[in-house]
Amino acid sequence: LLGPLGEHLPRGRRPLVIVPHRSLWSLPFGALRDGEGSWLGSRVPLLLTPSLEILARKRNSPQRRALSQRKLLVIGNPTFPSDLDFDGSRLLPLPGAAKEAASIARLIPGARTKLMLSEMPVIEAVRPLLAEYDILHFATHGVAYADRPKESFLLLAGQDERAVRFTAEQIVDTRMSVDLAVLSACETGLGQTTGDGVLGLGRAFIAAGARSVLVSLWPIDDSATVEFMLAFYRAYLSGEHKALALQHATAALRARPQYDHPRYWAAFSLIGAEN
Repeated sequence: LLGPLGEHLPRGRRPLVIVPHRSLWSLPFGALRDGEGSWLGSRVPLLLTPSLEILARKRNSPQRRALSQRKLLVIGNPTFPSDLDFDGSRLLPLPGAAKEAASIARLIPGARTKLMLSEMPVIEAVRPLLAEYDILHFATHGVAYADRPKESFLLLAGQDERAVRFTAEQIVDTRMSVDLAVLSACETGLGQTTGDGVLGLGRAFIAAGARSVLVSLWPIDDSATVEFMLAFYRAYLSGEHKALALQHATAALRARPQYDHPRYWAAFSLIGAEN
């Protein structure tokens, strides 16, 4: 597919910006082969955007805090009644998500990090916090609806089906000024595909004010995702731009024999601005 582009494909640290059209939003660009047989994601950092106008706006939006001062909110493995029915299916607890959340929270120790596990992250408690933090990390279940994208949701803690759904519609109405929102859940990059991008969770965070959102295209592996996210954050917090941090994380996972298949590392896409 990429062979005809040949010498025009860039190399190096600057990201290749892709503006996908309609169903191409569900394509894992990092797992395409270039004309030389290498993964495109290993050749160049990749960045997706719904439009060049949105890209310019996000790149030019002011940073609220320097990297060394950014505050991190981590939400992991929320507790909910086991008998809840989510459109005919049951969602199970995610012990790997709890480990992931706790591990990431340790990367920024002290008062700049807030970790919310199990029963704590209810919608009423979370929404006011989103304006205070620069980095948001959700390690939970995600459900995307192509026919009703506003109802796509991240799972938070609660006692009934409606209370635990942090929907795309609610996210859009929760104004924030975050540098990065990481939606470490299944299929958070899916939704209703249009000519202007995908309407769903990722687009909701972009519309609410996030500079960048990291999303997934399919159900992700618990154990592999822990290692992927730790590698991503270490690169990002060291000062690498986010598209390059994503490239480092995929390379780290591919280096592990048990995780070298694209199903483990190619699900993740970065949308918004890399800086």
